[in-house]
Amino acid sequence: KGLLFQAQEQQEALDLIETKLGSLLTANDGADDYLADVLAGNVFEAHNVAAQAVSAALTTTYTGLCVSNPVASQVNLVIIGVNYALSVAPAGIASLHLISGFSETTDVTHGTPLAAPGIQNCKVGSSASGSAKADSAATTVNPTYRRAMGSGFTAGALYGTTPSWIRLRPVIVVPPGGWVAWGALTAVTGLGSIAWKEKPIA
Repeated sequence: KGLLFQAQEQQEALDLIETKLGSLLTANDGADDYLADVLAGNVFEAHNVAAQAVSAALTTTYTGLCVSNPVASQVNLVIIGVNYALSVAPAGIASLHLISGFSETTDVTHGTPLAAPGIQNCKVGSSASGSAKADSAATTVNPTYRRAMGSGFTAGALYGTTPSWIRLRPVIVVPPGGWVAWGALTAVTGLGSIAWKEKPIA
């Protein structure tokens, strides 16, 4: 009887752990990670409004979609997610990447600010604005590859993988003086998107 009772106790304990773990996983599935921030007007998104050529490699004369955080900003940009859609068949092999750079003293030069509506608040209808800047053409500083986001092309019109919405969680943070952008190994044309939360610097 003693062994049977102990086995029953152990099973009940395991069942309780499983139930609590299931509840914890459900509560933290990520669906509402940024809901409070969106409702508070602290989450923003930039999206090309027309097909845009993405400059090749790490040229500082950049075209595509660049989100930058001015040197004088009082917030960090917490990148939430990105996506990209090709609009023109590429000429050959070209992988897609997130690229970034940083300077404590030199801002990105805003050659062509993102066309209207420009940066949008993720709370639809909100007029709250943030600190970040977004450009379809800019002079960047200290560019480097940050993360590979899409495979190369197997032929001119065939893409290895299509980068739909890619959630980054708080993996990339852009401090004042930093920037992040869509980049490509060789020039491609399409529409990109970058979403971020603006978190005040403590």
